[in-house]
This record gives sequence, C-alpha cells and structure tokens, in this order.
Amino acid sequence: MFTLTIDPALEKGRNSTSEREGLNLLRPAAYFSVSDRHDKAAIRGTRARQEDHAMWQEELPDDDKDDRLTIARLRRSTGRGDRYVTSAVSAHRRLRQLPKLKRLQERHYHLDLARLKLIDSVLNKIDGSNDDHIAIVDDEITAYLTPTRANQDLPTPGQLDKKLNAIIQPFDTSEPEQCDPLPDRKDRFTVGYDGDRSHVSLETDAKTGKEIEERVRAYASSHNVSQTEALSALLSGEEESKSTTDSPHAYDTPDSPTPETRNSHRTPSTTDDLNSPSATMQDRARRRSLRLGRHAAPDRFRRGAVSLSRRLLRGRV
Repeated sequence: MFTLTIDPALEKGRNSTSEREGLNLLRPAAYFSVSDRHDKAAIRGTRARQEDHAMWQEELPDDDKDDRLTIARLRRSTGRGDRYVTSAVSAHRRLRQLPKLKRLQERHYHLDLARLKLIDSVLNKIDGSNDDHIAIVDDEITAYLTPTRANQDLPTPGQLDKKLNAIIQPFDTSEPEQCDPLPDRKDRFTVGYDGDRSHVSLETDAKTGKEIEERVRAYASSHNVSQTEALSALLSGEEESKSTTDSPHAYDTPDSPTPETRNSHRTPSTTDDLNSPSATMQDRARRRSLRLGRHAAPDRFRRGAVSLSRRLLRGRV
C-alpha cells in the first residue's frame, strides 16, 4: 500500500486557486450595476429576480403536458392574467433553449422577466427548430449580456431589442409588417404661451410654405430688417401701412407738397420725419392700441399681445 504525500506548498496553492475560483463565482469581478453587491437596493433586486426565476423554472410544464392547466393554476397562484402568465412561461421555456444564456442568468440574475419576455418575442421571428441558428443566437446574445467590468450599466430594453434584431436578421423568416399609410396632414395654426414667452406656428403644404419663406426673405432684404421683423410686419399688416407712409415727393422742387388724402398736404421734411424709425415705432404702437381698443380685449390679453409684438420686432421669437 502506497501513501501519496503532497507538498504542503502545492496543497496550499491548489486550495488558494480553488478558493479564488469559488469567490469569483460568488463575487465576480465584472458585474452589472443591478447586481452590485455593495448596493442594498441592487442586492434586494437581485434576490427578487432570483426567486422569480426559480419559481417560473420550477413551474414550467413538461413538453408532453397541457399548458392550459399550468397557466390556469399559475394565474390563481400569482394573481396575474392569462397574457402575463402565458408570456412568462414562454420566456422561461425559451431560456432553456439557450443554455449559455441560462447559465449566465443563473450566475448574475441580472435579467428581469420583462427582458426575458423581450428576448422570447424577438426570437419568435426565426425558426426555433433550427439548432444551428439558435446556437449562434445563444453565443452572441450571451456575449452581449456578459459584463466586462465592475458596475457596468445593463443594456436597456430598447438597446437589447435593437441588438437582438441585428443578431437574428440573417435568420429572420417573419413577414414584414404592412403598415397603413399615415393620414394626410391638415393645415394648422397655433399660438402658445409659456410665461412671458410665446410662439406662433403654422403648418401648411410645402408650396405655401415656400411662398411664405420667399416673401419673408424678400421683405427682410428690401427693408434691411431681420426675418423675424419681416414676418411680424407681413402678419400684422405693417407692410401696407408703411407703403402709405412712404409717400413719394418731388425732391427736385424745394418744399414741394406731398399729396395726402382728404385734401391735405405735408412738406418733404414732414414726410421724412414721419418715416424716421422713432415715428414708425410710435405709429405702430398707436395702431396696435387702436386695434386692441376696438376689440375691447381684457387687460391680460392686451398686455400679452403688446408683449408678443414687441418681442417679434426685437427678433426674440
């Protein structure tokens, strides 16, 4: 009978390696933030996902049994509806079809039921009986959902959905969805208020929009004003009022009168004074007050309208 004696140093090294491997399984160096063992909320969430995972895996019906009986029982036990229970059973059955992902899940418990259902719904687009395709999907999705550093962010459902669809794209056998065409857009005009600010919006056809743009640009260029001021002038009727104020007169004849309505006349110097920026602003304010007065709008509406007009003239809207 022989007795095998192991060098204590080797025995210690072997035990240390085993301990490190065990600790790495229990406390992996790379993990998602939802599995952070230093975060109380994450710890509780992981425990909840672990219990949920164990319950569904244990309650999965055998392939040769009727799912309806199990679903009816689980509906009573969980208080959930048929749709929720059916999709949960399908998701955990799919997980058994992906052994690598299942092992990863049972190490980190980072995937909640919603993400498992998402994986199942996307994989319904491919032929589940093709073992080669399923193996490829299992490899790639497991690699994608394996953490590579400590406290890594878990992919969102949207990111997961996008990645899954990219993985299965070569194997996708589903029919493309036939989407109904969008209804025709209708012309719409809106005015909104936000505190001391306001915005004016017009939605119309492309041809009309182009005509409005060209008219605003032309007015802004010819009057040397901003496009905001040009739009304000065109919308408020300032263009017509300005054209009557900018009356022509014979500069080649000194003090020649400028024709006006109601048989009145004014000299060229008076016309120039009226066309000055200060006179124009005063004339605009006077016409606004007259228009607002005729409609007898409440004080808060008058203040809002005057404030909006001033901001339009200053190019702040």
